[in-house]
Amino acid sequence: MERAARMVYEVAGKEGLDIFAKEVELIAEKVTEEVGR
Repeated sequence: MERAARMVYEVAGKEGLDIFAKEVELIAEKVTEEVGR
């Protein structure tokens, strides 16, 4: 997951990266919650 995020980060560059990063964080939190149950 982290490796994929880094690849996307490198490809995306700085364009719209903050918004994308926040989306990824939200998804990661949801996945973590689901796995934790």
